[in-house]
Amino acid sequence: MSPSGIGGGSLRELTARESIIRVEDENHKSIASAAVVFTLPTEGITGEFTNGAQSMTTMTDNRGVAAGKGLKINQVPGKLQIQDAGLLSAGVSG
Repeated sequence: MSPSGIGGGSLRELTARESIIRVEDENHKSIASAAVVFTLPTEGITGEFTNGAQSMTTMTDNRGVAAGKGLKINQVPGKLQIQDAGLLSAGVSG
């Protein structure tokens, strides 16, 4: 396997792991079907999600877990700060 085959891109293309968040209620129970927004910085070390944008909205699964998939970061050194907007909506009944 050639080095350029790793991750399907060139050696200069950096791919981060998924950002994962778990949404819970005040009793530490998972909240399914909650909308979560992941937002990247607009300058400095940043990147884009699969959709080409610097923010991504996704839903939590039945375990209350949401993932910001497909994040590609730029080549600026440092730590990438990903912010989540918290719980936007949830289909909670009971």
